[in-house]
This record gives sequence, structure tokens and C-alpha cells, in this order.
Amino acid sequence: MPNQETGKQRAARIPLDYFKKPGPLERVKRALTGVAALGVIGWWGSGMLRPHREAMRYSRGPVAAAHAVWDAQCDACHVPFRRIGAASWSGAGRCETCHAGPPHHAAERPGDTPSCAQCHREHRGRDASLVRIADADCLACHDHLAAHTQPEARPPGAEFASHVGRFDRDHPDFKIPRESPGTDPGKLHFNHARHMAPGMVLTNDGSVLTNDGSSFTLADIPAAERERYRGRGASGAATPDSAAVQLSCAACHQLDNAHASEAAEHAASRPQPARPRGAYMLPIRYDEHCRACHPLTFDTELAGRTVPHPLAPDAVQDFLENTYAAQYLLEHPESLDRPAATRTMPGPSSEQQNKARDAIERKVATAGRLLFLGQTTCAECHAFERQAGAVVPEQVLPTDVPTVWYRHATFDHAAHRAVSCRDCHGGAYPDSPQASVKSSDVLLPGIAVCRRCHAPAQALASDRGGGAGFACTECHRYHNGDHPLEGLGAPRRGAAVELNIEQFLSAPAPK
Repeated sequence: MPNQETGKQRAARIPLDYFKKPGPLERVKRALTGVAALGVIGWWGSGMLRPHREAMRYSRGPVAAAHAVWDAQCDACHVPFRRIGAASWSGAGRCETCHAGPPHHAAERPGDTPSCAQCHREHRGRDASLVRIADADCLACHDHLAAHTQPEARPPGAEFASHVGRFDRDHPDFKIPRESPGTDPGKLHFNHARHMAPGMVLTNDGSVLTNDGSSFTLADIPAAERERYRGRGASGAATPDSAAVQLSCAACHQLDNAHASEAAEHAASRPQPARPRGAYMLPIRYDEHCRACHPLTFDTELAGRTVPHPLAPDAVQDFLENTYAAQYLLEHPESLDRPAATRTMPGPSSEQQNKARDAIERKVATAGRLLFLGQTTCAECHAFERQAGAVVPEQVLPTDVPTVWYRHATFDHAAHRAVSCRDCHGGAYPDSPQASVKSSDVLLPGIAVCRRCHAPAQALASDRGGGAGFACTECHRYHNGDHPLEGLGAPRRGAAVELNIEQFLSAPAPK
């Protein structure tokens, strides 16, 4: 049983006036109060001494490098006494003073659309990205997209995945193209496997699939164009003119701006379009990529004369008539040795005129059949619209070769330049089991190919894969995402107002 302490013993141990004197805990509390008071006074004093930096005392941290000019001007983005967040649209109004970008999607529900700052978070440092947002921000709507869109605003026939999760496990496969899944919508006849075979001789089960079975050599290419197709042997020596032509993907597909000097060296008079930093491939051009092997010759007697490309069918007819008329006059100069008529006389044409007209028309008709009905000139690549039984078509159908296949996503070829073309476009190679011999074949990879890299890294070396980023923003863009070739300077992204330099730096609030 514990000892009982008496009152006298307690009085001897605890002074009776203990409450009149501060103890250790009380002294610590008073010291902390004093420090806090001094801090408040110092904070207030610093604002008085440096009024132009007063707002920085409330900042959560440096803004991104793109907005560094307004780092000390909180009112450039913030409405006083109002926080920018999901429930506050005032912050979005400040963003749209400079960023008048289009909406995320035409079918979005206005009430479900967050403010700018809810996805594009600031005050995370100079090197922080404002466009690489977290997947959770995207999945807030795309995890159950039907509940966040307006059905009446969707384009007719549009289809979408109502649930999209993480790329490596819950993302639907790519749909290429939307109009005719799995079929190339282009109307250009082209056989990838034949063009990638050495000498253009494509063998399939031992049979030769060329016109005459002969190999196409460098000597068959005009001397002015030959060096572009000349390869190098194992020793580095240039292949001779007798060697078979061996094309590669880069012979026709060139990155925009990444190969600007190389493209300009072989380009015709037409300049290449200004495009982004090597992300996409430039369009195929006949004068640059096709003419060396496919000249538009129309008469063996007119060596070196070719039909200009591109011309409409009626313009081709005019070109042929003018060419043969000029040739007839060169061969029959006596047709010019007659007096000029002072006035037009009625009646039939002279025998000499009829003879000239018949000769020219026969040659024009022969050349027209070669160009529009043969399989070695225009009709080898193009499809036509023509009346039944007619030789000359009414029009050449547009090729409709997509410049960008994934219009709702982005792809950067330059970032993948270390990866072999074969790994993603194996069907273009004649030795592939899926070698493409039809124009309707689509040679783009499916999602399984992308997931070999864009997924979490595998822990076991025997099951190596993944490791590359797989966030939504790796491939998808928002605000005008249907137009991947439009950069920051596009008209759709123009500023809401135009400011002079002083106004721009002072960041006035929008009216």
C-alpha cells in the first residue's frame, strides 16, 4: 500500500504561491508569443519598405518559366480576395486574357468543365510543366465520359470509349481510320512491298511479281536523280550503276524540318511547308519522290518530253495538243509558207489544214490512251472519274492520303528516331509475314506495339519491357486537340486582346 502524503509534507514540497510565479512551461509560451509578435511586425515592416514586392509574401512559390515576367504581380492572374479553383471562374477569365484557346471538346457539358487552374497548376517552380497534368485530372471525366458530354452536341456517327483508364491496361485499341476501320481511305495506288524489294522485284512463293521480271537498277534512273538512290556497300564503297535499286523508308518519308537541308537538295521549285520540329512526315511529292522512277513520258519520238505534274485531264489534253502542234510545225515548215488571210472566209478548211489537224489528233489520242488507260503513267497511281467508254476522264480523284492519321493524339517521330521503322511498320517490308501489296492496307501499329515501351518497367530482365512514360499527356492534347498540326501561333489560339509592351508587362485585368 503506497505511503500517504500528509498536508504538511505537500506544503513543504510545493510552495503555496506557485501560481504567482511563472514556471518553465509558462516562460516558453511567453517566449513563443514574443517571437510571433516580432515576426508579424517584421513581415509588416518588410512590406512597408518594399511595397513593390509586398504580394510575394503571400506567394506559394515561383510560377512556371512561361509566366516568370509576372512572378511579382499576383493580380495578373488572381482576382483580389478570391481563390482560383474549380468553383471560381474568375481565374479562368484572367488566363483567357492571353490564352483564348478553343474549348476542350464541342460536346462537353459546361457545368462539368473545370477552371483553367484546376488542371494547369502554377507555383510549382520554374521548370514545372503546365501542360503535363496528372492522369487523375483527365480521368475525372474520361473514366465515365457519357455522363460529362451532351449527346445532342456529338458529331453524327461519332463513337467514343465511355471508359478510359490507364494506358497499359484500360485504354481501348486504336481505331484507324474512323470512316472505314482497317482500310486506307486514300485513293493512291501503291505497293509498299514491291517498292521496298531490291530492284523492285518482289518474289512471293517463288514467283516474280514485276512487269517483265527484270531488276530495276541505278542505270535506269536519270543521271541527275541517281545519286539520291545510290547506296553503300558493307565496305562503305558506293554501289555501281549496275546494282539493283534498294529503297528505304527515308527515300520517301522525310521528317518536317528535321531533314530540311536534305529535302531542299532534292526538292523541285515548290517549298516545303512550315511545320513542327520533326514530329510528322512531310507529304509525298511526285517531283521529289516519284519522278525519277516514274517519268510521265507519252511518246518515244519525243525523248525527254514529259507531262507536267499535276495537271487536270483537260489541261493534259491542252498540253498534248500544243506539244504536237508545235512538233508538226517543226517537221512541216512549209505549212507556214502561205499568205495570211485578211479576213475569215466561210467554207471548208484547206486540205493542208485537215491533214495537219488529223495528224495532231491521232497523236493526241494515242498519248491520251497511254496516259489515262495504260498502267505505266497516270493510271499506275491515280484513280479517275470518267464517263462510260471515254478515254479522257472528267477528273482525277483526290488522293486523300492522311497527313496525320491519329487526329486526336500526337506522335513525335523525332523522339522515336532511335527505333527501327520495321518495329512499328513491319508491313512495309517484303520479307515480313504481313507484307503489304495492296493500297488499302494500313501499316500503322496497334496499341500492343506502343505498350512494349509505354508501360511500367518490368522487374525481370527475362520479361524486359516498359519504362517509357504512359501518362495521358504523352499522346493527347486538349484545347483544339483535333488539329495536331496547329501550333501556338495558330489563329484559333490568338489572344483575346492585343496589348502593347507596357500593357503586356503590367498585365492589366480584363474588362
